[in-house]
Amino acid sequence: MNMKDSLKALLGRTQLLASEAGRVCAEVATRLAPRLPANDEGVLSEQSLGVPPPSLRTALWRAAGLKLGQGANILGELNIKGDRAWRDNLSFGAGTRVTGQLNVELAAPIEIGEGVQIGDNVTLRTTDDEGVASELHVGDGASLCTGCTVMPGVSIGKRAIVAPGAVVTEDVPDSTMVAGSPARVVLQLEEAPESGIVSSVAAAAADEHVGPETTRSPGVRAAS
Repeated sequence: MNMKDSLKALLGRTQLLASEAGRVCAEVATRLAPRLPANDEGVLSEQSLGVPPPSLRTALWRAAGLKLGQGANILGELNIKGDRAWRDNLSFGAGTRVTGQLNVELAAPIEIGEGVQIGDNVTLRTTDDEGVASELHVGDGASLCTGCTVMPGVSIGKRAIVAPGAVVTEDVPDSTMVAGSPARVVLQLEEAPESGIVSSVAAAAADEHVGPETTRSPGVRAAS
């Protein structure tokens, strides 16, 4: 048995341990993961199904008991704080990708839907300034761009986009884009945008310079 298999076998046993013990093992494993090969034995079968190959970090978290749907991929560092058991209160839907550091405050349940794209240094909070905890939900197909923060009690709508650096304090409707602090709706997305449109529009909205050439992009129109 090689090192990779040994780690996965060890983490599998943490499901029988107390929550804190399992969490410590998972945190140790996720720090070891960058020093090990980036793929695992599931690569061929996953690729044949058209699903991105899982990172070793994903395999380690899955073995530790984190709720991950089929094809979900944790590529960046997952930092979890809070007094809730993450096995029971944090979930990622099928096809969701975490491409950078994700900071999670788990004082209440957090549900992340299917096909969600999460960028680098994204923060999900569940406790307000008065210490009141509220759950958080991210809808299917949503995109949380680099450096954004989602505050307690917020629901991000399906196919919604949170622009880089935005601070979301209120619910985000389906198929809209929000930007700023506090975030406000800056675009209505008439249909699920292509990845290239998402990138260009997100950058423009973050700078609050949504020009005519952007609003004329297919499937996108400026909010009134």
